[in-house]
Amino acid sequence: SVDVRGKSMGSIEELSAMRDKIDEIDSRLSELFLERMKVSTKIAKIKKEGNIAVENRNRELQVIERLTSGREEDEAGYLTALYEKIFEISKDAQRKLKL
Repeated sequence: SVDVRGKSMGSIEELSAMRDKIDEIDSRLSELFLERMKVSTKIAKIKKEGNIAVENRNRELQVIERLTSGREEDEAGYLTALYEKIFEISKDAQRKLKL
């Protein structure tokens, strides 16, 4: 069937289903991200006690390599951009901690 704007009802239903799926994924991602931030806080405490620098670029590059190895170029780029931002947020949070 077709609605008054000429759009297929099937495509509208499919769009709605895909948005529901994105919402579900976003909920899981946000929970995992916040769990990661809690672990990052614990790491910050260990670094502070050991007088270790917040930034460890070698570790960041190892994580990116592990996550992007074997991926298509576009996927590797998306993951690299995402993790660069995650690292930035994590380091900012670690630096702001009052330990």
